[in-house]
Amino acid sequence: MHLLFLLACSDATNDRAAWLRETLLRADAPYWSRTKLLADKYAVMAAHPYDFYRGSLPLYLAEQARPGDRDDTAFLTTPQSAEILLFGDAHPENLGTLLADDALATPDALRIEVTDLDAASYGPWLLDLRRAALGIALLGDGFQPFLRDAAVSRLPDGWLNGLGTVGLDPSDEGRILQTLRVTASIEGASGERLADWTEDGRFVRDAQLIAGEGLIALDPGEAAELDALLSQGVLPDDARVLDRVRRYGVGVASRPAIRYLVLWDRGSAGTGDDQLVQLREVVEPVRLPGAWPARFDDPASRVVDAAAALWVDPGADPRLGSARVGPRGFKVQSADSFFQGLDRGDVDEGFADDLYGPDDLGDLAYALGYLMGSAHSRAPTASGADATPVLLDDVAQRRELLRDELVGGATSDLAQLYDDYALFTLTIADDPLLGLGSVR
Repeated sequence: MHLLFLLACSDATNDRAAWLRETLLRADAPYWSRTKLLADKYAVMAAHPYDFYRGSLPLYLAEQARPGDRDDTAFLTTPQSAEILLFGDAHPENLGTLLADDALATPDALRIEVTDLDAASYGPWLLDLRRAALGIALLGDGFQPFLRDAAVSRLPDGWLNGLGTVGLDPSDEGRILQTLRVTASIEGASGERLADWTEDGRFVRDAQLIAGEGLIALDPGEAAELDALLSQGVLPDDARVLDRVRRYGVGVASRPAIRYLVLWDRGSAGTGDDQLVQLREVVEPVRLPGAWPARFDDPASRVVDAAAALWVDPGADPRLGSARVGPRGFKVQSADSFFQGLDRGDVDEGFADDLYGPDDLGDLAYALGYLMGSAHSRAPTASGADATPVLLDDVAQRRELLRDELVGGATSDLAQLYDDYALFTLTIADDPLLGLGSVR
């Protein structure tokens, strides 16, 4: 009996591993020709459970779409509750700083938003909260379970309080986000990335990639593609392009995507007005469970349109835009040091050094939830209706029930994530490309 049980478990494990491989590879089909970059992505995902979480959104969404316990929710009671414009992947590291005008570069002038909208789409509002709750639980997994759960429970509190508002007051952001705000202000004012990446108005190029990271000179095909992108008005009319490079080794889910960095100014002598902009390829996201059909022209313009609807200040990144060459769409965004994202390593270090504690994680969860609630209710639904009454009617004063659902769901999702992470690391140890050849 015991042997039969073990064999059954082994079969189930093998089935899960095969499903995991196929799901991830299908989602990464746009990158199949970039085998080295795809292998780098999988290696990064294997380095830490949080990086696996970041890179495995397709797996998470596929799991959410499976029949089972996830169908048993007290919410999503009307068709309109599945018409909400979602961030699509509102994990904590997608929180970042934006600055509309660097002439006003004080800490309070920076805006904190969920900045990465690559997965934005219309769908059931609860998906964004479930995904974010898992991220908070993962960040807090070093705490005792009751402290981790208490932090997760602040997420729906923030979301509910954010409904119908115009954004979070900086005084309610908590210490983790306040630290990010101050750091971005200081490093932006000092031009830290310009100092690290450039010298005398030129990028400092790497002779070769180290651990898959670096700034590399463009080949002729890349130079021609970037010329075509820049011709589409992504920079001001009086901009002078000083230098361009290809950037490698950034992100997790989008690590195989093409990234260009452009150094530009408005013609002044010296480096005082030099600025950085990044153009990054965007592909279609995995369809959200229960999602409405896409209402966007292409993947890159979808990001821009979503920012216009979800950000409190759609002009918070003055360079945000899109451009397209052939089948590839690129989002354009500022890359100076004022524009920074929350870093899981910095948060973990703060926990390890007792600079942050469980209450700070709870404040982060509250802030993330508040920003999501404000945005979900501010953006019109897929059919053009006001989202606020739709969301309020669906929740209908059941705050405790929403909190219990999200905390319980985050606990089970966290256990599944660790199981899948273990399977994933074992799989790529044998095959760094997850058997890509068998699904092409």
